[in-house]
Amino acid sequence: MAGEVKNLSNQVTTATGRIADVIEARQNVSGNVVAALGAIADSIAPIRGVVTGVASAVEEQSAVTQEISASMQLATQSVADVNRNREALAS
Repeated sequence: MAGEVKNLSNQVTTATGRIADVIEARQNVSGNVVAALGAIADSIAPIRGVVTGVASAVEEQSAVTQEISASMQLATQSVADVNRNREALAS
């Protein structure tokens, strides 16, 4: 009986050691994941700045394009008015 108890005790000790090893491995993996996520977050920060700059430039370009379009419409109308006036004077 004492031998069986000793054998079971050794098995518990071995199993406990294995469990501790698995827990340590999981903690190492978790630490690596946290470090990787930190690196990813650090990489995203500059990209966010670039994207914000691009969005701002696109917005500004859109406003300029609208101004150009309005100017072209005004120029087209002015040319049409000049042509009408020229035709009226020629008649």
